[in-house]
Amino acid sequence: MLKASGWEIGQELIAINMGDGILLKPKKPFAEKTLNDVAGCLKYQGSPKSLEYMNDAICQGFTKKASLQVCGYPSFVTSGKEK
Repeated sequence: MLKASGWEIGQELIAINMGDGILLKPKKPFAEKTLNDVAGCLKYQGSPKSLEYMNDAICQGFTKKASLQVCGYPSFVTSGKEK
């Protein structure tokens, strides 16, 4: 039943009485929130970042092998190590 439903061992479930049976649903780890509930954590105090800066940061976030290709570098990585 775990495999068929996609549940994990130790996952909390909610049992709902449906009258003719019981419905089991996975318990969400957090209560639902609106954007207004969580928007305060998005505040940024620094200067605005350029699109170029953000694109560079995204490229740096890839694995070395993928970022070399995505950012326009030649694909010379063969063993997972930079030459």
